[in-house]
Amino acid sequence: MSSTDPATVKTLQHLDQARRALADAQNLLRAGPVAPDIDDLMETGTLVATLSAQLAEVNMRMIGAALPRYRPFS
Repeated sequence: MSSTDPATVKTLQHLDQARRALADAQNLLRAGPVAPDIDDLMETGTLVATLSAQLAEVNMRMIGAALPRYRPFS
């Protein structure tokens, strides 16, 4: 990571923690028998949709903050 901006650093740290937590969840699901019911699947779908929307917003805000500083043809 090249940024020294505290908000960017913290954002990337949180995203990395989420990535590691999801890897742990994948390992748990692979390791043993799994018996989700329909409510679990619906909750998982809702979480995935919410995370996707929030991640897209974070990415757009970071791009929006970076673009004014990026001038490749100046």
